[in-house]
Amino acid sequence: GGMPDPLQVQALERLLISRHIDVSLAAVIAEHVARLQRSTGNQPASAVLMERAQELLAIPGISDETIEILRDHIAFLPRRSPLNLNTAKPEVLAASLPDAATTSAGAILAARQIAPFRNIEDFRQRMGTIGTKVSGSRFGVVSAFFLVSGRLSTRDGNSQLTGLVERSGASTRLWWVVES
Repeated sequence: GGMPDPLQVQALERLLISRHIDVSLAAVIAEHVARLQRSTGNQPASAVLMERAQELLAIPGISDETIEILRDHIAFLPRRSPLNLNTAKPEVLAASLPDAATTSAGAILAARQIAPFRNIEDFRQRMGTIGTKVSGSRFGVVSAFFLVSGRLSTRDGNSQLTGLVERSGASTRLWWVVES
């Protein structure tokens, strides 16, 4: 925490290009998130970002439209977590795999529709040359973090809630909940 990961910045650059967003924002966003991580002490940066999501608008070049375009493609988690090859969106796969084209992401989607990848070795065997680009520390086939949404109804009205949940073995941790 606290320092931008060059490989993550490169993936964000590729994602921004694919979404037709100024690529120079990748380094600025990464430094902003790193600064938040350094300033939050024991509190995860994701909680700070979610409590003050509009804070990203303070970054020159970030607009409501930019946040809306990226919303389904990026996540700010309390710690680094492998990208799930079984659930990642094609745009995220294409941005995250070194030298991967959108056709590689399409091949991954087609393979995982036949059967989910059991582990990284299964991915490597089934995906051939695409699979050789995947390291077990940056990619995985399961998720530890999940966004959970629900509606709370009270006498005073209804609220939509979203929370970040981490599952680790038999343990579950709720990192944050926001009302929208």
